[in-house]
This record gives sequence, structure tokens and C-alpha cells, in this order.
Amino acid sequence: MSQNARLPEPERITLDYQPRFYQAELHEGFSAFRNSCVIAHRRAGKTVATCAQLIRDVIECELTRPRAAYIAPTYRMAKSIAWDYFKAMLAPLPGCKYNVAELTIDIPGDRRLVLSGSDNPDRLRGQYFDACAVDEFADCAESLIPNVIRPALADRKGSLYLIGTVRGHNHLWETYEKAVKSDTWFTANLLPDYTKALDADELAMLREEMGAEAYRAELLNDPDAQVRGAFYARTLRDLADDGRVTRVDYDPTIPVNTAWDLGINDATAIWFIQELTSGEHRVIDYEEHENESFTSIIQGLQKRDYIYGDWVGPFDLDVREYSTGATRREAARDIGVDFTVAPRLPVADGIEATRRWLQRAWFDEGKTEKGRRFLTLYRAQWDEKRRVLSRTPVHDECSHGADALRYYATSRVAQLSLAWDQPLKYNDQGII
Repeated sequence: MSQNARLPEPERITLDYQPRFYQAELHEGFSAFRNSCVIAHRRAGKTVATCAQLIRDVIECELTRPRAAYIAPTYRMAKSIAWDYFKAMLAPLPGCKYNVAELTIDIPGDRRLVLSGSDNPDRLRGQYFDACAVDEFADCAESLIPNVIRPALADRKGSLYLIGTVRGHNHLWETYEKAVKSDTWFTANLLPDYTKALDADELAMLREEMGAEAYRAELLNDPDAQVRGAFYARTLRDLADDGRVTRVDYDPTIPVNTAWDLGINDATAIWFIQELTSGEHRVIDYEEHENESFTSIIQGLQKRDYIYGDWVGPFDLDVREYSTGATRREAARDIGVDFTVAPRLPVADGIEATRRWLQRAWFDEGKTEKGRRFLTLYRAQWDEKRRVLSRTPVHDECSHGADALRYYATSRVAQLSLAWDQPLKYNDQGII
């Protein structure tokens, strides 16, 4: 071939995707910023737009062996929500190889799309990505980003897209609020009045069928709307309205009780509570521990200036570990802590006990913010088949803090009711 010979122009292929005007605006923002956070009403097409963006990212990436990831709350959701979108958009592109068992798509040029769920973060560890989208981030573990995704994006300076629908003041909403104030994030809040994706008649029907609170949350992106099936949201809102979410300082004259939910693969949650003789409950702190042993957590707490009272935890404390043959309750006793095991009541009874306990509670606004958010979002499962709320709570990151407080509340109720289980003791001298 002579020096002046020209190479043939590459074939131009149009993907099966035509963005709406607001989706085109999302693509402009996604391309202009490395970090993006988008909240959108239901049926706005945020997932479709994000899938198209990931395809564009992996095809246009100039680095060696580009990789992009789409992550849903669960592996099954990733397959049911996005797999068909990717296949349809890539249909005009010859040579793509689809592995439905692994949920991977290999694109000519050694390029790959990976679909996964946040319920199996280990599948993502050790990989690199040039772009990553987390769909319905509110339903994924908050720790997914710093512990798994950021390291996977770091060396190639990959892009991050967090998208979802708001359901309360969860970590998606908190991320959005912080991102709005940042110069390094692209943000968008897609409302139906702007997108026009749903017409007025459809919105009216949704409003009637969903109810006011669900409509505010799912369609109007209102974080203050009560989450459907939330057990404690209204009570916590009443506490805030009464001024009982404020600064609550530690009183060194009153013992600090701790309430625990033990994590093995999950976080260990701990509430710090001071009980007054008047019956007032002062919740002064909340914290979670991950990847730390049970005894090391206790030893860390022992180094603080608190004077401790009761240590309350679940029945798991009495389960013997195969490796040592000892229970965690025994391990705690060996280092000077004697736990009280909460009574093993039905979850519904424990939730009701917690509601009653909360009626006399005060919360430190700053130190318990994360724990209160989890309590607010702690909710019942929705039975889609029967179209009713079940009595079983959703198990997610909100469960740990909610369970810890439930164990504590049931232990208090048990203490109060103990006297009623015994014969009354009285001095009958002088009674005729």
C-alpha cells in the first residue's frame, strides 16, 4: 500500500436508542462530570439512559480492554431490569457475545459490560471499571461505594453514576444533597412536570391508586413523604416536631446503656442510651462497626469516658461458635462485660414495644442522625401478590439499627413487667 493510500472509513452503526430531550441532557452531564447523581420519578427512563451511557463509555474508551458495570440492588434485578435493554441497544452491532449465565456482554475490540447485584459485592472486588452505574442506589448498601466501587474506578479514573427514586432521607438523597453543593458532581432531579413522560390522566390515576404519601415519594421525589409500611416514621416525625431531636449531651452522673445488633457479614449496630428515673430516654449516640471483631469493639468502648450500665443484645449472644466452642456472651464476660440477652419475642411484638419506648425518647440530632434515618426507613415488606403489607420487615441496611433498638425496648418492657409476674409483697401490720 502506498503512503498516500487512504484507509477505508469505519462503518457507522446507530444503536437502537433515541433519547428524549431530558435524557439527552443527562448524557451531556454524564459526559461533562466524572461523578453524577440523578433522582428521577418512576417511569422517567433513567435506567434506559444509563444503559446507553455505559455502552457509549465502553465503546469510546481509549484505554486498553475497557470495562463498564451496571449494578442493581440484586443480581436478579440486574438481569430483569437491564439485560434486555443492553441486548436491544446493541443488536445493530455485530460480533457481540452475550453470556446470560455470567451477565456479561463482550463487545468487539476486547470491551466488556458487566451486570451485577450489590447483594454479591465480592463478585466486583479485584476488577477495574472505566464506568459504573448503580441503579436504585437507595436499595444498595451505602458501603458499596467506598469499599468496592471507588477502588475499582480509581486507577483508570472511571465515571460513577448513582441513580434512583427517592424514598425518604436515605443515602441516595443525602448523596444528592451533597452533590448539589459540589463543583465536581453533575446532578439532576427529574420531575413529571418537566419530563412529560407521563400525561396528566396517567398521573391522576397514579395519585388516586398509590395514595398521597406514595405518590409524593415515587413521583414527586419528596424525601419527607412517609415510606409505605414504615414502622417508626410518624413517631420520629412527631419527636422532631416536639423538639425532642436536638442536642443531647452525655450526663456523667447517669450510666450509659448500650443496645446491640450483632453483625457477622453485616454491620454491628450500637445505640448509646441514658435512662432517667423519670422514665425519659436520652439517646446520645449511634454507631456501626464493620470488619471488626466483637471483642475488639467492646474493648474500644471500654476506653471511653462513659460509665456503663446495661449491655443489651440479641439471643445470638448465646450461640456457640464452632471455632472456639464459646459463646460471644462468654467472650464478653471474659473482658469484664456481662450482657443482658433480650427476650425472644415475635418481631411484631418487639416493634410495638419499640413504638411505646420511643414515646418518651430524646435523640441527639447530630450523633444519632444515621441511626434515626435507618429507623425512619425501616419498613414492612410489600406482598405484591396479595397487594398488602406483610408483618415481616424488609431486611436491608436499616435493619441493624432498628433491630438493636428493638432488642433494647423489649428488654425494658420485660424488666417493667417482671414485678407483675411475682406475688405482691406488702406489710399487712396494722391492717384490720
